Amino acid sequence: MINEKKLILFAFIMLFLTGCWSATEIENHGIVTACGIDLEGDQFKITVHIVESSNDKQSAGQSNITVLTSTGLTIFDAVRNVITYSPKILYWGFNQIFVINKDVFDKGLSCVTDFLIRDYEIRPTTWIAVTDKKASEILEGTVVSEPITGMGLDHLFKSQVKVSKGLTSQTKELVGAIANKGQDYACTYLDLKHVDGEKYIEIMGSALFQKEQFAGFVDQKISRGLMLLLSDVKGGITPIDIPKIGYTALEIISSSCIIRPQIKNNQLSFVVQIIIIGSIGEQLAVLNSTSKQMWAYLESLQANQVKNEVIAAIETIKEMGVDPVGFGKIVRATYPSIWSKVENDWYNTFRSIPVYIEVKSRLRSSGTLLANLKASKIKK
Repeated sequence: MINEKKLILFAFIMLFLTGCWSATEIENHGIVTACGIDLEGDQFKITVHIVESSNDKQSAGQSNITVLTSTGLTIFDAVRNVITYSPKILYWGFNQIFVINKDVFDKGLSCVTDFLIRDYEIRPTTWIAVTDKKASEILEGTVVSEPITGMGLDHLFKSQVKVSKGLTSQTKELVGAIANKGQDYACTYLDLKHVDGEKYIEIMGSALFQKEQFAGFVDQKISRGLMLLLSDVKGGITPIDIPKIGYTALEIISSSCIIRPQIKNNQLSFVVQIIIIGSIGEQLAVLNSTSKQMWAYLESLQANQVKNEVIAAIETIKEMGVDPVGFGKIVRATYPSIWSKVENDWYNTFRSIPVYIEVKSRLRSSGTLLANLKASKIKK
């Protein structure tokens, strides 16, 4: 039984030991909201946006953005070199994104991931994006109606689910990619869109890697094909050109994909089964979409469109010699003995493996608004 006097003494000591001994004093730190990483010669260059709340009564509630740059032989060296001319130590707890120039990856993915793992302030949900421009130039662009670039990019990436035109990745996926055998890393490709003299940051597609090395960019269409294979499409518009009628826009509500490897006659192949659910979002002409024939026809058109996008995506990654979908990972899990034989030459092996695509399409709503309006006009 605990002695009562000792218990009182312990409580008394703990009372005086409590406090914010490990607290971060905000006024002594620069709050990073976005970071760009470039390679200049043999040195890394970082560009950070730091935000400071203004104490000026006239600008209460607003924020001031300061852009700082520094170089170093490593990323951490560049980060610390900021202190040579700024007294505030960088704080990463609110950083929303790392924009990285593709040339940085000449040194491999590990040169970036090591810094992300070791710094405990960096959140695992921080976005990762790659660009073929200078990362510092991308961060000079703006996000519509967002004064803080980092916060704006966070909102942009979260809204991307409505269009599904670029693979997205956070630091946790980047870190996991290093040890992920049979599936290559992929993330968002950023560029600048020029409108009336303004430069806006735009999601242009996806950046693909082969193991640790950057392999290239793919456009928005190929990106959506890859997202369909990854069951990552939760929105987007599919314009369908109906002969003698015109375009109808089908909106994707959800999608799912199952990839199964199979062996027949000693030949490895994949069967890809995709289920796509959509609705009629817009029609430029009157369709009798309530008829079973037209309904089935629209579903078949949607299925064909999805199938073509997926086929184009598979052909592209085979040609590039990358595997962001994880076909190799599926083989490794299902047929480990086969994987051990093809692992070292997987990209060449993958090029010759047949992939069979099956798409089931469903439409949920008919979108008969235009037909009803015209019908009511005729009645009058």
